[in-house]
Amino acid sequence: MNDLIAEAWRMTRIPCWACHREDRGDGALFIVPPEVAADHLLAPYASHLNLVLRRHNQLADPTTRMRLRLAVHTERIHRDDHGVVGPALVHLFRLLDAPAFKRFADDAVG
Repeated sequence: MNDLIAEAWRMTRIPCWACHREDRGDGALFIVPPEVAADHLLAPYASHLNLVLRRHNQLADPTTRMRLRLAVHTERIHRDDHGVVGPALVHLFRLLDAPAFKRFADDAVG
């Protein structure tokens, strides 16, 4: 998963080295620098991620195929002694975990 995400960052020319990154076990949180425009994350990044994921899945054994959900939030976050915090992160993770979002993602994959 991390290699696919990194490849999509490179294709989009977003400086992933400048992003705050947290591994979430079965997912990842990236916080991009404020100078990266939000629409650049939706297109072309989302398209590039979709492309590398589809390519991976076409070549992968059925047991190693992946599905990813992507959500983008444009509000500022804050750092404290424990990491990053803020209402934007709460909202973002609620979107990713929402049953309606998961159903939509399942239907889109088909």
